[in-house]
Amino acid sequence: MIKKFLVVLSCAVIIIGALHRVHLKYLNHGPAPLIIINLDDPAEYADARIPGSINIPLGFYNPSHDIDEYAESLDKRSNIIVYSSFHTHSAPGLAAKRLKDLGFEKVWAYEGGTVEWVQRGYPTQGPQKKEWLKYSREWPAGCTGYSGGQPTIDCVALKDKMTAAGLLKG
Repeated sequence: MIKKFLVVLSCAVIIIGALHRVHLKYLNHGPAPLIIINLDDPAEYADARIPGSINIPLGFYNPSHDIDEYAESLDKRSNIIVYSSFHTHSAPGLAAKRLKDLGFEKVWAYEGGTVEWVQRGYPTQGPQKKEWLKYSREWPAGCTGYSGGQPTIDCVALKDKMTAAGLLKG
């Protein structure tokens, strides 16, 4: 009885080891993940956000601090989109620049933000009760954005990337 148990146990260990290696191989060589980072304060994030986004609020005094800590856990091949609530915020450009400085190559600032996403009627998480969601998303005269020269992505391209990554239904 003990002999059968040891044989079954050793087979289980071999199978688990093989599965673990396959999983690691997929993680290291599979498709680059799409990561969407919301930079707003937690209250704004809780009210309305792009589905699947994670909240990393940029600190006022040290805007790169939280991004640096989070970036340590990411695959450098990741496709990263950073956004905030409103198109007049500079946070996405600052965060995109910081991620580029840390060695990430595929980083985009989504300047339209939560306001544009909600007003377009795209899928959103949260109750959407805040008044700021109704503000105009029109650019002020003469303004070309606040991305700080970082690559940007528009809402249609973001929605397409999310659909292709399985984060939204087509």
